Amino acid sequence: MAEMESPQTKENYVRANRPNEFKEFDKIAIQYLSQGLEIPEEWKVYGQALRDMTKDMDDSKVDLVGGVWTIHWPTKPE
Repeated sequence: MAEMESPQTKENYVRANRPNEFKEFDKIAIQYLSQGLEIPEEWKVYGQALRDMTKDMDDSKVDLVGGVWTIHWPTKPE
């Protein structure tokens, strides 16, 4: 969550914060690929869900309460 300093769209807010989420996805992908292994399907689905966050944007993905944006990220695989 972050204080909103200037008006911006939900999509842009997600785009600005999504790289942090991709860091973990990339770390997992690199671990598998560097061992010659396939990325597990649940991680592929998670990565696609991160990329799709800005499609069909609604309050189930990002909402604004009291001037604070809250992003509801996809659930990371275990």
